[in-house]
Parts: sequence; C-alpha cells; structure tokens
Amino acid sequence: IFIVGQGTLQLQNMLRGMFWFLLPASCVVHNDVWAYICGKLFGKTPLLRLSPKKTLEGFLGSWLFTMIWAFWFSNFMSNLPSLYCPKPDFHSPVICERDPVFERSIVVSKPIALFLKFVFMWDSDTIAPVQIHALIFGAFASLIAPFGGFFASGLKRAFKLKDFGDLIPGHGGMTDRMDCQIIMGSFTFMY
Repeated sequence: IFIVGQGTLQLQNMLRGMFWFLLPASCVVHNDVWAYICGKLFGKTPLLRLSPKKTLEGFLGSWLFTMIWAFWFSNFMSNLPSLYCPKPDFHSPVICERDPVFERSIVVSKPIALFLKFVFMWDSDTIAPVQIHALIFGAFASLIAPFGGFFASGLKRAFKLKDFGDLIPGHGGMTDRMDCQIIMGSFTFMY
C-alpha cells in the first residue's frame, strides 16, 4: 500500500500532464536540499527530538527557497506544451490547447511587481494562475510533506535502524528519498 498506492496516484498525476508530477516532486527535492544547506549554515535550534539533526533554521530556510522555486519553475514549465498537456497514455503525441491556468492573466500590484522584478528579474506585471497554485504546492512541500520524513525517522528508530538501505553510502536509502514524495503525490492527486 505504501509504494503501490502512491505510485498509482503519481501515475494519474503524470497523465494529467507531467507538470503535475514534476512541480510537486521538484518542490520536495528542493525543500530537502535547502533544509540541509540552511540547517548546516544557520542551524542552531533543534526542530524535533525524533530527528535531532533537523533544525528550525533549516525548516524555515527551506520553506523560503522552496516557495521561490515553485513560483519560478511553474512559470518555466507553463511555456512547454509537452509538460502541461494531459495525455491518455505515455505513447500519444502531445497536442492540446493551452489551459488558461497556464496563461499570465493575473495583474499584480506595484509592490509585488517590483519584488518579482528584483527577485526573479520578472519582465511583466502579470502572473499565471498556476503560479499561485504552485505556491500552495511549495508551502505543502515545505510545511506538511516533511512529516513523511519524520514518520520514516520514527519507524527507523523503532526498528533500531540507521538507514533504510545501503546502496549509496552515507545516504538513508531510496525510501529516504521517497518518504515525502508519498505525501506530496497524494496531495497533488487530491488537489
């Protein structure tokens, strides 16, 4: 159930358009990477006793950078029909009309436009609705999905394991890469 159920949901997400697989998956990966970097550079305050190496600073830093990533990456993928077009299967050609959710149609206020220009070198005062959705995915990947990792840490401790595997030395195993993806894939399917 842990792997097959989630894999089925991920497959459904892919068939709706690879966008709906790549954005959530990349948000989880970015969150994980930035949590490590921010935790190493600034981490002082422990987040949970269950995972003693996780810090509040890593948690908050990863949230910020994941939100930035989600906003930018969703705009980037909105220009690639091969990523936003749904398909009945993986063999059909990619042909679809661009869904309005991927079109820049929301006018933003001057302060937000200046922020976007400064942070992203944004050339417009409009954003696509999908970029707002992407912020929801980024927030979920940062604030909720890590609890899949906390659950996995608790499971490992209960069985007195350091890692789920030893295929890659110094790495917690493939399940460590997938623990947050399971929650994220299910959220994406429901969203």
